[in-house]
Amino acid sequence: MTIGVILWKLVHRLDRLPSELQRSSLRLGSAVLLITGPLFLGFALTAAGGQSGAEIRGAARVAAQSCPVSNVIGWLADEENVPDPPRTIAAHLDYGPEILYRTPHRVLGTPYHRNAEGILATFGVLADPDLAVSRQIVEERRVDLVLVCPLDNWIYGGGLQGHPEGSTLHALLASGQVPDWLEPIPLPEGQSGDVLLFRVR
Repeated sequence: MTIGVILWKLVHRLDRLPSELQRSSLRLGSAVLLITGPLFLGFALTAAGGQSGAEIRGAARVAAQSCPVSNVIGWLADEENVPDPPRTIAAHLDYGPEILYRTPHRVLGTPYHRNAEGILATFGVLADPDLAVSRQIVEERRVDLVLVCPLDNWIYGGGLQGHPEGSTLHALLASGQVPDWLEPIPLPEGQSGDVLLFRVR
């Protein structure tokens, strides 16, 4: 949207140039620069950070193999496995859209700018170092299930929020330390990888 507005204003300014060739050339160049510029900037920043495209794809592949969340979401969609839907699920924000699309369940948060309260609530449950805060949000939002992939600990483990590593609910669950108000739910072996699912007592 912003790029479109910039391009529109730029085109109107270029209309003042006397030469048709100059106008056409600068219009084309401006459009290409504005549309592809952010993409190349992203490539440059990624390269400056020491990551190649192959490394990023490799990390994504490892994550998908370690935590095949899509398999678990398919399991969640079956009412025999999760009776009395819909249930409210607290999980990594990126899993929210697929859970909503493929199951009858609700989610606490999704990665959309109009869902600020849900995003904050998700971080409150998974990433707050005070478990009393996590528990309070779970109760207020009537969360039924908590879904965790240990690989997401770099987001919800505590360090990024300026709290000690390993102090959050996500970090505790990933390390096998389950609070007494959560109960592990066994997932099918060979399909769920390292994904962990918990029922709120």
